[in-house]
Amino acid sequence: MTDIGSGKALPLTFPATLKGNRLIIPAQQNRNDYLEMEVIHHKLHLRIQPVQWDENGNIRKNTVENVEKRYFNVSENKL
Repeated sequence: MTDIGSGKALPLTFPATLKGNRLIIPAQQNRNDYLEMEVIHHKLHLRIQPVQWDENGNIRKNTVENVEKRYFNVSENKL
């Protein structure tokens, strides 16, 4: 996935994989947190899980309570 934004900054490319009907972008140290996107009943479900790294560059164990959820209406005419 490439985020081109407004064109004022350089685009960022993130490795994304599909698991079922979810698009998953894994966490990368100093770049991004764990991210999932899924469309359910014409709503985009965006789930972000902040990731903490230890001194060896490994992900510390995260819990479900850390997940931030956002929902966006998706119009059929705009897809």
